[in-house]
Amino acid sequence: MTELAQPTSIKAPLAIRILRYFIYIFILIVFVPAIYSILSLLFTGPVHYQSAKIAPFPDEHKEAVLQVYGAKLYGIRGLVGIHTWVSTKEESAQQYMVHQVVGWRHQRGHSALEIKEDFPDRHWYGNKPFLIHDVRGETAKNFIKRLNHEITSYPHANEYTLLPGPNSNSFTAWVGLVLPELKLELPMRAIGKNWMEDNFDRYRHKATNTVSSSDSISNNTSSN
Repeated sequence: MTELAQPTSIKAPLAIRILRYFIYIFILIVFVPAIYSILSLLFTGPVHYQSAKIAPFPDEHKEAVLQVYGAKLYGIRGLVGIHTWVSTKEESAQQYMVHQVVGWRHQRGHSALEIKEDFPDRHWYGNKPFLIHDVRGETAKNFIKRLNHEITSYPHANEYTLLPGPNSNSFTAWVGLVLPELKLELPMRAIGKNWMEDNFDRYRHKATNTVSSSDSISNNTSSN
């Protein structure tokens, strides 16, 4: 009696297997964070919109405050990256101003740079923030005054690229570069900070030349 031949497994072509891997990666990157965010919203609720109570309360601290915060990115990206922002409170002010770049704003046709009154230490998609830098008193007052002047010239307000930049961490790194005395050092997980460090001098030089050219045009017009 002859034995039946065992069926042999047929491997899918290499191109098909590679395509499957890309599909798995796509699902991992897109759908897993989305599901995570929905579940977090259901189980943690309002924590997304609450203060972590790290910053000093304005009623108790009249002095000026400048702080830099970071929090893990939502979903699986939080394993490797963080989002950073700058919070300021002027002397005797009752509210904090939060300065940050948000990618979805750019995707919706708005400026990526957002400056508004908010909790200085708000949870970021359910992730508790941590303090990176803290300056208070007269020193903070002077830094805030300079930041309010410099921030209008941020060159990438209408740009956003997750990798390599400019992104939210690129903006925070820019703050440290325009205010070198701040001695701001962002964590390695602030992906995008290196992009700004590598490109800052080029854009700064371009901005300086633009201002100089405008001054020359203005002077020539006045003389005529």
